[in-house]
Amino acid sequence: MHSNTKRKDPRAGKPLSEARKMQLQEQRKAKLGELTPNQYAKERDLKLLRWVWRWGYSSKVMLQELSESSRHGIVNRLVKNKLLMETKTESGTVIVSFFTLTENGLAEVERQADRLHFYPYLDPYKVRQNTLRHDLMAQSYTLKNVLSGRILGYQTTLMMRARSSRHVKEPDCVWKMADGEVIAIEIELTKKWDRDFDDFRRKVVRALDNDSRITRFVLVTDSKAIARSYTEGMKPGTMVPRWKKSVHGKWENDGYFEIPEEIGYGPTSRFVTYLMESK
Repeated sequence: MHSNTKRKDPRAGKPLSEARKMQLQEQRKAKLGELTPNQYAKERDLKLLRWVWRWGYSSKVMLQELSESSRHGIVNRLVKNKLLMETKTESGTVIVSFFTLTENGLAEVERQADRLHFYPYLDPYKVRQNTLRHDLMAQSYTLKNVLSGRILGYQTTLMMRARSSRHVKEPDCVWKMADGEVIAIEIELTKKWDRDFDDFRRKVVRALDNDSRITRFVLVTDSKAIARSYTEGMKPGTMVPRWKKSVHGKWENDGYFEIPEEIGYGPTSRFVTYLMESK
C-alpha cells in the first residue's frame, strides 16, 4: 500500500556546498548572457505574451514550461499586472483554465512586433472550448521542438489566416526547421469518415502540390487507430473519390484522384503520421 504522506527532502534546510553555489552561479550567468536580471525578466515576460498572441490562448503548464524557470508565480504575476487574463473552463476537468491577452498585453506585444496579425480573443469567451485539447496539443508538440532547438520559427493559424485558401488544407501550424525543411503540422484527435476523409486527403495533396514552401506534412495524433487509418488512406497509388454538389444540392461522385508516389505514405513520402503520447 502506498502512503499519501509527503516525504521530506533530505536536502531541505542544509546549506549549499561551495561547488553547488559555483554551479548555480555559472548556470545563472549563462542564462542571463549580456542582460541584467531585470532585462532578462522583461524578455521572458514578452516571450510568454508573444506565445499567447501567436496561438490565441495557452495554459499555465505550457507557459511555465516556456519560461524555463522553476519559479511558479510568473504566469500569476502577468495576470496580476493585467497583461494576461485567466478564464476557468466550463468543464473544469483536465484543463481547468486558459490564458488570453488583455488589451495591455496585446499593446505590449504589438509595440515590439515586426508583423501584425488580428488577435480575436480579447473577449476570452470567443475561445471555442470544445477544441481546447486539440489546440493545446498543437502547442505542446511545437513547444517540445522549440525548446530542443529543432525549430527556427513557426506560424500558427492566426498568423497564416490572411493567406488561407479554400481548397487547400490549412494546417494547425507550420514549422521552419533548423535543417531548412518546412513542415506542416495537423493535429487529428477524431477520425474523419467518408466524404470528409476524402476531402481531407485531397486538400493535403493540393497543399503539398501548390505550396512550394512546405516540404512535408505531418499528421499528429494520440490514437493508434487514427494513425493506422491515415497511414493506410495515404498510401501511394490509393484512389480517392472526388465529390461535387449536384444541381439539386446533393453530393455526388465526380471521379477519382490518385495519391502521388512522392506524397503518399511510404519510404520517401512527404506525408507522415506521428503518434504522440497522450497525457
